[in-house]
Amino acid sequence: MRTSDWNKIKEKQSDLHEDLEAEDLVHHLYEKHVFTEDDKERIMHEATRKDKARKLLDILQTKELQGDDVYAVFLSQLRRTQPHLADMLKPPGTARRHKAAATESSKGRQVDHIRNLDIDQLCEFLTPLLKKNNITDDVLTQMKVQKITGRVFLDLDKTDMKELFPELTFGERRIIILERDEYIQCGKQQTESHGDATEEHSLPEREYARKFDTKTGCTEKYKKGKILENLQTRPGNKIDPTHHCIALVGLDVDSALETVGWETMKFASSCMNDRTNGTVHFGVYDGSGDGHPHGEVLGVTLERKDCEDTIAESIRKCFPPDQHDVASACIHPAKYVDVIDNKECCGYVLEIDIEPKACLVKDQAYFIQDQYMKPREKGSRQKLFRLKLGAPSEEGIDIAQFMKIKSTLDEQRKEAEEKYAAKTAQGMNLLQQLRMFLCDGDTQMGDIYPVLVISPLDKSLSLKDIHNRFSFIADFEWVCIFDFDPTGHSRGIYEYLEKEQKMVFKVMLTDDFDQSEREHPQTKSRDEKLNEDMESSHLKPWIFCNGYEPMEKQDLGVLEWKRKRSEGFKEAVRYFYHRLPRDRAMIVSLLVSKEYDVMLEAAEEMNQKFQNQWMMLAETDSVAAHWKDQLFNRQVEDKTSLKTRCVTGFKWEDVRACMKEITGPDDPMTRTECQLVTSTGTFTALPKNMQNAMCDLEILSATECSELETVGENEKTKIQKEAEKQFYEGHSPSWVNFYSAHVLKRKIHDRILDDVKQTLDGSVPDNVNVGRVTMHHQPGSGGTTTAKGILWDMKERYRCCILQKYSKESHKQIVSLWLYSVQKASPVLVMIDNLEEEKLQTLMELLQAEASNHFQGNPGVLCVLLICHRQTCPPIDRGNVLFMLTQELSPEEKNWFQSKYHELTESFKKQKGPNPKNLLSLNIMKENFSEQYIENTVREIIQGIKSRQERSLLKYVALLNAYDLHFRGVPIPCFDPLMSDRKHITGQRWEKCLTTPLKMLLAHTKAQTTSLRIINPLLCKWILTILMNVDEQILSDVMLEFLNSESCKHRHDVASKDLFKILREIMKVREPTASGKPSTFSRLIQELYDSKDVDAAAEILATTFDKTSDSFIAQQLARLYIACENWEKAVEYASEATDRQPNNSYLWDTHGQIFKVRLSKLFEKGLATDPEDTKKLMQEAVEYAYEGTERFIKVQELSSMEDTSDPNTAGYFGQVEICSSLLDTLSLIPDFKDKANLRMFLQGSLTIPEEVDVLTDKQRQWLTSLQKNVFTTLRKLDDEANKHRSDFNGAQSRNALFFQRRNIDRLRQTISGYFGDEDAPTLCGADQLTSDKRRRQVRNFGVYSLQHILQLLKEEHSRDKLLTIYGLTEMNLSKPLPFDCRIAIGSALVLLQVPHISDLPSFSLLLEASDRLYNMNHEDKYIDLEPYLYLLLLHWPTPNRKHPQLVKPVTLVGALTKWKDAYDRKYPKQQQRHPHRIERPFFFLTKNDDIKSVVHCDQMRNFHKTFRNYKLQSVLSSRENQLLLQRFEGMLSGNGWDVKIQLKTPSGNKLPAFTIPLFTRETRPSLRNKQVSFVIGFGWSGPKACDIQTESTILGAVAPVHNVVRHDTSMLSTRVAQPALHMDVGHLITIHEQLKQIQQLKTRPRNHLNPQQLWLMQQEQQLLYQKATLLKKRREDCLGSL
Repeated sequence: MRTSDWNKIKEKQSDLHEDLEAEDLVHHLYEKHVFTEDDKERIMHEATRKDKARKLLDILQTKELQGDDVYAVFLSQLRRTQPHLADMLKPPGTARRHKAAATESSKGRQVDHIRNLDIDQLCEFLTPLLKKNNITDDVLTQMKVQKITGRVFLDLDKTDMKELFPELTFGERRIIILERDEYIQCGKQQTESHGDATEEHSLPEREYARKFDTKTGCTEKYKKGKILENLQTRPGNKIDPTHHCIALVGLDVDSALETVGWETMKFASSCMNDRTNGTVHFGVYDGSGDGHPHGEVLGVTLERKDCEDTIAESIRKCFPPDQHDVASACIHPAKYVDVIDNKECCGYVLEIDIEPKACLVKDQAYFIQDQYMKPREKGSRQKLFRLKLGAPSEEGIDIAQFMKIKSTLDEQRKEAEEKYAAKTAQGMNLLQQLRMFLCDGDTQMGDIYPVLVISPLDKSLSLKDIHNRFSFIADFEWVCIFDFDPTGHSRGIYEYLEKEQKMVFKVMLTDDFDQSEREHPQTKSRDEKLNEDMESSHLKPWIFCNGYEPMEKQDLGVLEWKRKRSEGFKEAVRYFYHRLPRDRAMIVSLLVSKEYDVMLEAAEEMNQKFQNQWMMLAETDSVAAHWKDQLFNRQVEDKTSLKTRCVTGFKWEDVRACMKEITGPDDPMTRTECQLVTSTGTFTALPKNMQNAMCDLEILSATECSELETVGENEKTKIQKEAEKQFYEGHSPSWVNFYSAHVLKRKIHDRILDDVKQTLDGSVPDNVNVGRVTMHHQPGSGGTTTAKGILWDMKERYRCCILQKYSKESHKQIVSLWLYSVQKASPVLVMIDNLEEEKLQTLMELLQAEASNHFQGNPGVLCVLLICHRQTCPPIDRGNVLFMLTQELSPEEKNWFQSKYHELTESFKKQKGPNPKNLLSLNIMKENFSEQYIENTVREIIQGIKSRQERSLLKYVALLNAYDLHFRGVPIPCFDPLMSDRKHITGQRWEKCLTTPLKMLLAHTKAQTTSLRIINPLLCKWILTILMNVDEQILSDVMLEFLNSESCKHRHDVASKDLFKILREIMKVREPTASGKPSTFSRLIQELYDSKDVDAAAEILATTFDKTSDSFIAQQLARLYIACENWEKAVEYASEATDRQPNNSYLWDTHGQIFKVRLSKLFEKGLATDPEDTKKLMQEAVEYAYEGTERFIKVQELSSMEDTSDPNTAGYFGQVEICSSLLDTLSLIPDFKDKANLRMFLQGSLTIPEEVDVLTDKQRQWLTSLQKNVFTTLRKLDDEANKHRSDFNGAQSRNALFFQRRNIDRLRQTISGYFGDEDAPTLCGADQLTSDKRRRQVRNFGVYSLQHILQLLKEEHSRDKLLTIYGLTEMNLSKPLPFDCRIAIGSALVLLQVPHISDLPSFSLLLEASDRLYNMNHEDKYIDLEPYLYLLLLHWPTPNRKHPQLVKPVTLVGALTKWKDAYDRKYPKQQQRHPHRIERPFFFLTKNDDIKSVVHCDQMRNFHKTFRNYKLQSVLSSRENQLLLQRFEGMLSGNGWDVKIQLKTPSGNKLPAFTIPLFTRETRPSLRNKQVSFVIGFGWSGPKACDIQTESTILGAVAPVHNVVRHDTSMLSTRVAQPALHMDVGHLITIHEQLKQIQQLKTRPRNHLNPQQLWLMQQEQQLLYQKATLLKKRREDCLGSL
């Protein structure tokens, strides 16, 4: 047989093994010479029918026929015996083939009818045929003698007939065969009568009659003109009903009712006499030659009540009085099945079931009398009817014979009922079937991913009907819902779930998945957009598949749907197919009506994708019949699958009850609505739909756990005990734990609570509306529990919630919670547990933007973020960490846990609670985090885990949890390959049958997927250590083993995505060390690096990169190779990263770091070896510095284009650091050991040494501009440092931490060391120095701007330094550069804060310098705001400023405009992100004259004794400052945002009015558009009006305050300046020279050495130690900047 033909058989081999009748077929194939005699004997020797079928097919595969097709012969012979199997093997093709298939299917039904007849039934079947053709009854006698059954009769040919009936003539024998074949062909005639429809559609739609003895459901409808297919009558079968059809055509109403009554009685008595079930159908053709096939639906329109009355009256009149009760019990109430034509009801089919139960009919004969026969008419009115060919008949009935056999019929009926009852009991009930699919036979659902598919709903159903039938849908966590009901949003299940269940969904259409609708060359790919869209919201998708009225999408017919929407549907199915874990999906299709034509087309795609992962629910067989037939005929499913996976014959109410058994009872803690506190202290209910819409938040009700007061005491105790057990085992605390006092309040609790209360009450900086309280905690120390305890304490005063999932909508949900149902909202307290810093910064930025729009500059707090920050190593310096919870209990806390343990022990002894020894987390706390206890406990539990698979599972989970800083669960489906054989052994999902010891160590968590994690983070290390020792592995072995396992095979489903997210972060995310700096690498890579297992670390990173293609993994590989000094590999992976993401500034920074570190190593090498080839040293050093600088400039450019509130400043640091390293390296060249020579060379004033010959022209030009570029970069760094100083309590942005770590002061001092002066700065003889030398001496202090000068106040000897700086720059003011003016003015203003300064700088000189600076301000690459600040601050007219050097007011107005423009260009994102956030001013104008007319804000704070989170208004309103500050007048605008003022010229003329903004918006409406007074402050963004008052509130006239108490530096924390890098380099070079000298001294005899030389030799070890320490520090600084 051809391979292609055998494949057709092979596809259906299992069905053929089950159904093939080999005994019949083998003889035909033998006659056709396909099989030999030996073949036939081998087949017939097999023991069972199934074995015979298997052997037949095995032999058939090897056969060939000369000139003929074996498969064609086999198919032809199979069609003679089992045509339905032949149809299965030959799929439908063209319309013509479809028509043929329909014909054969109809023939098959007639064949099945004959085949199922026994000997007596066959004789009964043949009697009328023989009588019709005048053939003797002896034929029947011969057939009984020869035991001819229907099956044998079908196989008789002319040879067999001659042998069987030799006495018959040829014609008589031929007639019997013709009658048989004509009966079989009657199906063909029916099919051909609908030939046109067959040509148009693939197969005519089949209708199935209502199932016997069932109610008419909402989905039970017949279509007019369709044929009821399951009306076959099976004589001898007393349980399966006999069907009798009557059309009622051409009758008036009265005649029709008479017919209904009499025909019902005839049929009922026949069934009762034959003891067989039956159904009479009125409104269905019987096929009696009227041109309509048997079973065609017509329908009737009689009044239903008239029909019922007629039947009841007929029973009374037709049956004898003693049989009235029996007849009424056997004749069931009438059923009405609506008939629809073009979706409109046009009548009904009246169906009456007859069920003569053995217990009713007993040993009786049932005669009826014709109620319509008149007494004078001939014939007896008493008639006995029996069934003949499915119809009632009184002809030929031998009443005497019947009276003899009726007891036998009773016995047969009783036996049939018993068999049927036994068969029914063996079958699965509904709950079992549902559990088989949804729970793997267990009682509760496992980790499956259900998808719901809904057909159109019957429009007559009300919301109450939908609730009674389909409310179970709300109890499931569906992955998505495919809805084929175009009106579902307004009259369907969607409407019910939205309105009644208050559920919220993400509404989508199939068009959203259609590639042709979404793709565009300039946009992201469809998958990227779709993934972003799906992941941006945690709402479940509800996909309308065939119309959605709100978007004017109409429902389509099958053809149009296939043309226009099928592709989108297929894409949707493919999307979720790839998204769901393999073999864990379950497609649940609900056929809730027969209107599922379109859904049927879609089912083919769905079932093919999710093979053996589907089930179908329908209320009746008639609804599901067409579905099953079509899926079978299209070869989508086989009969076995359809029989197993289609659950029918149950009421929807029963389905609902069974589904509730699976999902479990409603949680009593969720029965009541969530209550929110209002500003008045009352509570308001949050609707369920709004709560569901805020799906990112877990909202804590103000009356949380009040439900426990309404349940019984036993149930309450049960809930509390279970919550207590879960908590002490190690699960996250529930609110029941707090309600029941299961949670210890740690000592730190009250301090955190006080800080939270202060922040909620408004203790936040000016113009900040989002508060932040940060709590650091070690893993397992109870940080999350403590934070939840804060929420519990505050829930009745403030709205509280937990951010359980972060999305782009999270900030909007927090705002919605804040604003809901209140006029004046109190802040929301939001707990955030270990959210990534980048997401946290984004969230705060978005919340602040929302708050700014709401408050419009007014003071107020939208929310306070209570942030739990997990940190393994407690910081050594906790200066910036206000709250730190460590793994150390106080004596009182230890006593509490010991008492709790004793309490639980006593409860356990009374059998009222769990064994406290098994409550791991409780015991860990009781033992005060004892490592010894943890190790012993873990070792003991692991000894009880015998399964190798379970140990591997535990090892992998512990591995991932130990190195995942977020301690997330690992999705269960990821371990399916590892645990796959568990399901084959137990029949259940493996996660349900874990052993008890393993369950003690693992916890189930639920996020996007159900996951496993270790019960307590403190156990991870010991679990991993012990299992590694058992398997004789090291850490890298375990990680590589896992990465190369099937669990890490990269797929696109949600479980794999979650797993690889964990893996990526394990490889990338670094944690803070005890010093506060982040580790060089992630925890895993750092541990491998420290243990010298570097090759394994690189292999692990490379393997992860291969699986994820994550650019940042390539970045980590580059960083690792940098640390290992493998420069070639470092460049390879850094280039790989930037090639993949060319616009990411952080990846380019790593690229630059390669050259920076390489340059640093070049310095170390040169220091150690005294390079002889200085040209090579120069060439390499400049090359590395030049290449690195190019990349760091690239970082700066990309960062400026990134839309983020926290831009990447690493490029600025990198540029300055690589410049510093270059200068260090160049200083090793002999000509440059004198820093003055190096400086002059870089400035172009020194003869070029020969080493420079190796440089290119571009490199030489770059060197000459080095000083200018570095100074510009330093100033940009200062701007960023000032901009990112945090105002939040305990909060620091990523850049703020970055500035702190990188120590910008040290960089500045290093550069100053090279470009400054070699002599110590002093004023003695300074007037004899050149201006350039004085500038260099100023640079020795590391000052380039006002910010640097202000920072000098925190250093030792600040007074002397400031005086020196001012003195040196003042001498340069005769011919100044911008640097001179800037530093002179800045140092003069800062000197105002230093006490005991008798000789203050000349105000006239400062006025002149500020004017010059303003006129010299020509922007190059750097936008300098200091010229504007100094000009307006010093020249702004006040009553006490009388100097002629003051510039004209018109100049000030012009400068003000330029200042605003410069600020907007410098910080373009400020206006976009926070249009109402204004920087705090730091200089103010006073009533004093000259230089004293300016005061710094810190000086005023000193008066007010305010240091932390101060409010500027509180400082300005103090009496001292009210007396000090100069007030101005102006008109407050109508919006409260700015004031309008006018300046006067020296001659007294007023200039046109202009506006200056307020620092904070004026909220008093009474002041709007009125004259007010205010003080003016100056900051980087310009002048600001502060402290708005009316004339009536101004203090009386006061005298100027001349003796201002200046800032006492003792009030400040004195900061010791860090040693500059250039000082380290100098020290290193000195040490190196001394060590060289020692080596030379060692070659000389000791008695020839002088005492100084002997002393130097004794210092060798100390010098070596100092050298190693300095080099180590440089390496740490260098690697720390990666």
